[in-house]
Amino acid sequence: MLPGRTVGDLRQELIRETVRWLEHDEPDAVSLRALARRLGVSSGAPYHHFPDKLALLAAIAEEGWALLEASMADADRQDDPRESLRERARAYVRFALHHPAHYRVMFLPALADAERFAAMKARSAEAFVSLAALVVQAIGTPEDPTVVPTRVMAVWSTVHGFVMLHHAGHLEFKAALLGMDSLIDGMADAAVRAALDGA
Repeated sequence: MLPGRTVGDLRQELIRETVRWLEHDEPDAVSLRALARRLGVSSGAPYHHFPDKLALLAAIAEEGWALLEASMADADRQDDPRESLRERARAYVRFALHHPAHYRVMFLPALADAERFAAMKARSAEAFVSLAALVVQAIGTPEDPTVVPTRVMAVWSTVHGFVMLHHAGHLEFKAALLGMDSLIDGMADAAVRAALDGA
């Protein structure tokens, strides 16, 4: 371990270095031993914090969900739930565009085990619950218990689909033609309609 580095520091350094790595490579390329070399520590040092690569990726995903929820909460408009929905949709997309490494890991199928990655799953559930509460504020409490979760998923699908199209390079021409801000505004309007009308 390098002079001046504490055990807690190394855990955060591993997370930060992996995020930097993932800005240019896929999760499959990451290895704990390679991270140790990058950080100048022994090959076994990362294992004191993460038993394997998936545990490290789960920590990054958990951090990502916390950052996303904070970004969306900052966008809330306390006196207007519909405008809050619109601003949260914008905040979601801007987070994903500015934090692509976190975002990619947050939705890794390899992290789907809710029992093993309970902390990360709890963070993702918080985002769903806060969005559901906002939908209830906007439309009231419907008699049909399936309405709110269905509309939350419609909103989430709208914003997530937009992000995935962008990350796949399918929006470059439209962004150049119309401007990314205009595209995001249109997507946010569609997200609000999905919440209000179930469309």
